Formats: sequence, C-alpha cells, structure tokens
Amino acid sequence: TLLLTAQELYHLRHQLRAFDTQATHELFKALYSCWCHSGVSLLALCLLTHNYHHCNQLIATFGDLEITVDFLTEVDKLVQLIESPIFAYLRLELLGGPGASELRGALYGLLMLLPQSDAFHTLRRRLQCAPLDHQLQPSVLPALPLHDTICAILTIGPSHTSKGVLVCRATTI
Repeated sequence: TLLLTAQELYHLRHQLRAFDTQATHELFKALYSCWCHSGVSLLALCLLTHNYHHCNQLIATFGDLEITVDFLTEVDKLVQLIESPIFAYLRLELLGGPGASELRGALYGLLMLLPQSDAFHTLRRRLQCAPLDHQLQPSVLPALPLHDTICAILTIGPSHTSKGVLVCRATTI
C-alpha cells in the first residue's frame, strides 16, 4: 500500500494513472511481476491504471481461492483506499464515460466477495450512488483511456491456488 498511500509517490501514481509512455508500461509490468503473489495488490494496481477489464478477470479467479481472514482484511483495506482521496478519480469514473460499466462490474464483484461488514456497506453505498448503465449520459468529464493494451502486454498464466494464495505469472507477448 506504500505506492498507493505515500505522499512522496504521488508523481509515480500519476504516471501510472496516465499510462501513456513505454516507460510506464515497463514500470507496470515490473510492478505486476512483483505483486502477483497478492491478488488484492494486483487488483489495486489495475484499478490505479484503469485496467478494469483485467480487474474483472482477477476477481473471477478470487472465487477459486480459499477466502481467509487475511484476504478479507486486504479487501477491506482496498475498499478504504477506494474511499480515500487517492481514488477520487475512480469514484468519478462511476458517473459515466469509457470503462464505467467495467469498473462498476469490478466493484460489484469485489462487493460479492465481502461478508456483510463495514467495508461491504461502504462499497454498497458507493455503488448505489452511481447511475446504472441505462441511466448514464454522455460524460462531461474528460475521457480516460481504458488501457486495453495491458491485456495485450500481459497474459495471466494458468491461475491456481496454493494454500489460498493466487499464483500467476506475467508474460510478454
């Protein structure tokens, strides 16, 4: 969570959010490889880089994991981060524009993993504030790229579980 919370790393977060240079792509791949031992960390990285399609793929693999107290604690912390100023842009993206539907799907997937706890109710209330797909108007916010290219850059190897830990590998195409 240091990358996501440290004030000193604001510019690095901003660079990852923009995801507009080859250097940023390389940084993403390096971070992805380092963080692939933790599914929730990968999810946070993909949320940061607007790769909501891949978020949905990751969340789908979480259903195959043993849901432990540690895993739920990580998800709880991620929900707290989503509610923090760091992810304000993400909450605004729920209002519409490119990726809003996939983002909403990812957040609903995360919601379905949570037991009815404070984090569950916080995320549920946030999603209730967002318009449904058929209610969306064309966005007046600047469109942010979806970074579908990440799916071309990375492939997730056969996901399997080992004592409740998501195991994956990043490979370049």
